[in-house]
Amino acid sequence: MNTEQTLPICIAGQWRPGRGERYASRYPATGEAVAWLNAADLQDVEEAIQGAHQAFLHSGWASANLTNEPACCTASPS
Repeated sequence: MNTEQTLPICIAGQWRPGRGERYASRYPATGEAVAWLNAADLQDVEEAIQGAHQAFLHSGWASANLTNEPACCTASPS
């Protein structure tokens, strides 16, 4: 993997660079930078909130019938 490439973040269903500062995502065992991203700024966060609100209102998942969900979503832990 090219660790110098800046990876996108998902904001309101769209993959694009964040508008905030660039930072490294580091592998915890070694501290090695494994990816670079731009953080979300306030405008990105506002867009993400608006996108989530629109999904809540219009996608249908908020009113989904949970009895039709796969067993992995409804099974209680053993």
